[in-house]
Amino acid sequence: MSSQAETIPPSAPGEVVYASAFFRDDSSFVNALQQRRRTAQAILVQENAEQVSGWLQRVLGPGVDLRPIAEETFRQALKRGPTNNASSVTLNDWLLGIAVGIAVKHLRRQRWSGLLNLLRGNVRKGAAPAESAGQRTGETTDVSAVGQSVAAQVAMQRIYTVLETMPIIQRVVFTLRFFAQLELVDIANACDISVSRARTHLARSRYAFATRVQDDPALETVLQGWARAS
Repeated sequence: MSSQAETIPPSAPGEVVYASAFFRDDSSFVNALQQRRRTAQAILVQENAEQVSGWLQRVLGPGVDLRPIAEETFRQALKRGPTNNASSVTLNDWLLGIAVGIAVKHLRRQRWSGLLNLLRGNVRKGAAPAESAGQRTGETTDVSAVGQSVAAQVAMQRIYTVLETMPIIQRVVFTLRFFAQLELVDIANACDISVSRARTHLARSRYAFATRVQDDPALETVLQGWARAS
């Protein structure tokens, strides 16, 4: 079966290939997933692994080991299976919704862990409260293109430190819009909220972010770019 999966042609950037040589159309692929067919499950993971990791990376930021979180996303996806009305258009939204749910759970655990450490007195005096486990151990996860400058990496670390101060839903909407560059309707569907509610969260997160970093020269260019974004 693994040799069959390797024959699946690579997809173009942003394109998800479902059917390939194994299924007649997307509806038959959905049916195969619902029937827990291993070939269909292998194709789902193979063709979407990079995209799912990208979504998680942008929501969670630097210093996070993405592999177990991405694996949990696919475990949940394969366990639930797509809905009966899923199609080639909505399968992407279905996976995004699961990835967002897993990311939110991770962020909540991370914040509770930080709070417990504070209560137990295990956090060094003066340490940044937004510091993640990955950052404490020196791990880094680039959230943009390979080869970004050191200054850009420092700016990105500062950005996610600011994002740690936001409500989680605002952080998710903010990062999916500006980092993953998803449409607001897709973000709303993934977060299981209305588009108007997503727009409100986006406006509040933009304002909060701009207020906190407006005096930071390292982030001036970032803010100028976002000011032009919808």
